[in-house]
Formats: sequence, C-alpha cells, structure tokens
Amino acid sequence: MCHYGSNKYSPPKRGHMSALHVQNEIGKLKKVLLHCPGPETRNYPDGQFNRVFTLRPSSSSFDLDKALREHHAYSAMLEHEGVEILYLENLLTEALDATEQARRSFIDSYISECGARGIELESAIREYLERIEGSRALAQAAVNGIRYSQVFNTDKEVFSLTKLTADAYSPDDLLVSPLNTMWFTRDPASVIGEGVTLNHMYWPERNREAIAYKTIFTYHPDFRETPQFFKHESTYHIEGGDLHNLNSENIAVGISQRTEPAAIDTLANNLLWDENSTIESVWAIQVPYDDLCIHLDTYFTRVDYETFLVARELLDQARVYRITRGRSEGTTRACHVAGGLKEALDRVVESCVNKVGVNVNTASKYLLTYISGLGPALAENVVAYIQENGALKSREELKKVKRMGAKAFEQSAGFLRIEGAGNPLDNSAVHPESYYIVEKMARDLGVGVHELIGNETLCGRIEPQRYVDEKTGLLTLKDIVAELKKPGRDPRTMAKVFSFAEGISKIEDLQVGMVIPGIVTNITGFGAFVDVGVKQDGLVHISEIADRYVTDPAAELVLNQQVMVKVVQVEPGRKRIGLSIRQAQSKD
Repeated sequence: MCHYGSNKYSPPKRGHMSALHVQNEIGKLKKVLLHCPGPETRNYPDGQFNRVFTLRPSSSSFDLDKALREHHAYSAMLEHEGVEILYLENLLTEALDATEQARRSFIDSYISECGARGIELESAIREYLERIEGSRALAQAAVNGIRYSQVFNTDKEVFSLTKLTADAYSPDDLLVSPLNTMWFTRDPASVIGEGVTLNHMYWPERNREAIAYKTIFTYHPDFRETPQFFKHESTYHIEGGDLHNLNSENIAVGISQRTEPAAIDTLANNLLWDENSTIESVWAIQVPYDDLCIHLDTYFTRVDYETFLVARELLDQARVYRITRGRSEGTTRACHVAGGLKEALDRVVESCVNKVGVNVNTASKYLLTYISGLGPALAENVVAYIQENGALKSREELKKVKRMGAKAFEQSAGFLRIEGAGNPLDNSAVHPESYYIVEKMARDLGVGVHELIGNETLCGRIEPQRYVDEKTGLLTLKDIVAELKKPGRDPRTMAKVFSFAEGISKIEDLQVGMVIPGIVTNITGFGAFVDVGVKQDGLVHISEIADRYVTDPAAELVLNQQVMVKVVQVEPGRKRIGLSIRQAQSKD
C-alpha cells in the first residue's frame, strides 16, 4: 500500500486533511506500508509452508534470514529516497491501543475468520487471545498463528466431540495458521484517492490479514476517518493486486482469479456515487487465468503518463468494460469497449492531458500528440524546436514552432504549461485569449497578476459577472477565478454528483427554452450528443457549442462531461431534440 503525491493536486475537499492521497502510480512516492517477515514464516511444520503461499514446486521452505536481508536493503533504499515507511504491526498496535472496543472488535473478527469450528474451540481461542497482555503481543500472536498447546491444557478433562476429535493432533500442531503473506500489503487493502478498500480475499486464510487493516481504518487516530469504498464483510472477492489508479477520475480493475465481476460492480457503485470519491469511470479488464500471473498488476504497469508496460496477451486478447454512473442516483451502467485495452488507455491519457495539461518543456512527443490541436507531426516539431533552441520561456514562443498555425495555437495553448515563465498565467489553465480578463481583474483590485494568483482572499473579491463580454461567458469566468485561486490544480479532483432535471423523463416533458443538465454521450464532426434524462439523446450542433467559432467539437468537449444545455428544438414525433451549450452559458 503506497501513498503517492504531486504538487499539482488540490487539497481534499472534506473538512479535514486526509491521511491518504493516491491518484496514480507514477507520482512521487511519499509513504509506504510494509510488513517485515518474522517468526510467522517459521511456524509451519516442515514441508507445509505452501499451505497458504504457493511457491515453485521445488520449494517447500522459506529462508527467513535471506528475506530479512532483502527487506532491510529495500527499506533502506526507500528511506534514502525520502520515503516514509509505516510498519503494519506498529499501526495495528496503535489502533488496538486506541480504545477498548478496538481490541474486542479485533478479537471478534479474528475468531470469525480463523476457521475454528465448535463452541469449545472458539471459546478456547478467545480466552487465549484475551489473556494476552499488551496490544503488540496480541498483534504478534494473531500474525504468528496459534498452536494446540497454546490454547488447550492437554491434562484437562473435556467432553465435547470437537475437542475429543482434536485430540488426534499433537500439541505442536496448528489450530490457526500463521499469516505468512502479510508482506503483500497491496492485496488486503487498497488506497483510491483519499479513501480505502478493505478487501474480501480469495483465500479464507488471508481474510485474517484484512482484519488488521479493518482495525486500523476503524480505530487508528490517523486513519479512522478515511472513507471506506469497499467493506471487508462483502460477499464478493476482490484483491488489491487487481486495482490500479490511473488518475483521479479513472481506475482500472482486473477481472481475475481473485477479483470477481460482482465485487467490481459493488466497488464501482460506491466510487461513482460516494461524495468522497472523484472517480468518474471504472475500467474493468479481463485478466487471462494463469497459475503464476494472478492479478492485473502481473500483466500491466504504468511507468509514465503515456507509457504502459503491458503483456502481449493482455493487450491483444483482454476484453475491457467501462462502468459509469447510471441515469438515476445509485445506479451504474457498464458497456463493452470495442477497441479493447489500447482504446481504453488512449482515452484515459487523452482525458488526463486535456484536463490537467502538460509541461511542454519536458513532455515527450508521444504525450504531446494527445493534446487538442497537436497531431504527431506538430508534436514532433515542438520537441525539435525545444531541442534546438532550449526550453520555451512563454506560450507566445510556441508560435515560432514550425507549422504552428493560429488554429493549432488556439486549441493547444491552454493545455501546454510553461513552468518558470515570466508570465505566471503561462503555467496555468487560463488560455492566452483570456489573459486580458485576468489583467483587468488585477487592475480593478489594485494588484499585479503575480499577487492575484494563488491569493484566495483577493480572488474571493472578484465578481465574475462584471467581466462578461461577447467573447467570454459567466461559466468560463468562474472557471478562470477557480484556476487563479489554485493555479496548476488538477481539475479532476473535483467530484460532481450528477442528477438530471426533476420531472423530465420523456421527450414530451421537454419545452423550448428550458436550461437543464446533461451528459455528453457522443462526439462527432458536426457536434455532440447529450443525454438529458429522456430516452432520446439531443444534438448540440457544432455552432451551438461555444460563443466562438469551433472547428473540432472534440477539442471543446469530452465523453461523460457534465454540461448545462438549453432546449432549442423539440420534435417528439421525429424523436429530435436540439440543444445549445452556448445559449445556456449566455443565459446564465
């Protein structure tokens, strides 16, 4: 379990600062949760280590000394890179110390998951655990496993059938197996955004691992307020090796031996509708079944914004499904992605770069091709210009790039960031064509643009409606002010709970002049189709997208974008609906 961060991410939207913040797996690693292999690995009788953890056929034992050397080398490397290491056993101890209820709940859950059958057996294990003094000793005992001799006095006369049949075992035999897979901290719990999933493991033995995480995220002072997007008590299996954060609004989940579709449906519903989540799309990927490659992360790794390491069989064969919000609150809809994994990843990268922007001076030509207005040839020209002339110092300098025409500049400039530019707006989401507005805002406040950016107090004094003109509507102005407050923020962190207009469920309910919410369902060369809550999607003609000339609707809108539209035409008999985003903005 890891904690990644980026200086472009905005603070959590809840009232407190979350202890967790993971939006992708390529940012700077700040914290990591580890478990150091210990006595639990030696508590199996000879030749039985494979009982839970499957090694290669030739292996039946575990070299703890070697594992410890490797662990210490690994943790030292992390610390050298400035990564804070949290140890699972320490967090569990602190959680157990937090309240008496934490200890009782932990023991109750342990008994229910330990595999003990029979009243006397359960009672004896409970009594043993309750006798243990100190939270650390209790945590260690739960990890190390429980032997027959630790629980039962072999000289005590008993009369239960369960105990009498158990007498067939020797005192050193295990009643509860050790947790010798605790170092796989990714599997029992996973961080998504600022929340966590408490996973229901495939193997019953490993569900006792999840109890530790459940205790931490319920009782630990630093983590008890963390939103839980999946409950350990779920009927369905899901494991963290199948969960992959793509960005703040997209997550990939493997359909594998250890994660079943019903669990993904449950997780998707929670992520898409929970107010603490920013996820907009869940991408379910069918993982080939293999004895050694059991999770999505054994086939798929992201190494940069636009770069993925993917096993050939996954890229060529995997069926991919996309799950998004349904038409009514609390529902979802899944659809098959015809283009497979490549199309899904392309859509994720395109969504990311066109909402967050990229540092043009460090971006690869492949990443730049995803920017609206830049194709492969122009992206290569941008890179070539930088290699020849050095880093760009302003957005205006982009016009010197070979074949960077006025239209290409207009479409791409807002997404290309210049860090350290003389004009701070060049490193923001504000488009150059709107710089004059920001300059006027600053003059009206009696400050410079540099003073205005990042100053929430000053930005709070701006009245956006004062700056509406023939080129810029109120919604755009509100976006500009939001960007000035938190320049360089990741807009994907802003979750929007969407609902259609009340009282509108069929085309006959629509009336010309209505301004209602909708979701973009398709983008074409002549416009975009928008779902407004009736069975028939409405058309926003290219001329009605913005209050300026638009050449490419895809440069203005993205799939599943939430928009306000004005109804300009309704023909129930022909099932035609005409909509306008432009008029809805001007109306506002």
